Amino acid sequence: MSLETIDKTINHPESFGKLRLTIGGEAGLIIVRQDSSAHFEVDILPILLERRTRIIARIRHLEIQADVSKIEEEIAKSSGDPTTQRNLEEELEDKEARRY
Repeated sequence: MSLETIDKTINHPESFGKLRLTIGGEAGLIIVRQDSSAHFEVDILPILLERRTRIIARIRHLEIQADVSKIEEEIAKSSGDPTTQRNLEEELEDKEARRY
């Protein structure tokens, strides 16, 4: 749900407007009105893209965690078949290595 929301927002970053700044020698930093000229314009798109990257990383982490839990349950249920148990343990090691 968060990924869908951020994707929709990325498609329309202009809805947030732009922060326009000007820097003067005496006054320091001044935030200027929308219709004024500005030395710097900052919009929200870089922040949205960074948040999107974090959301995707979190989704991947949770997916791998769910896979690890499922494999651990299968290992607990496997009744002594050494080949099946070994295959599940190898798969578990692979998933745990990708978790971090």
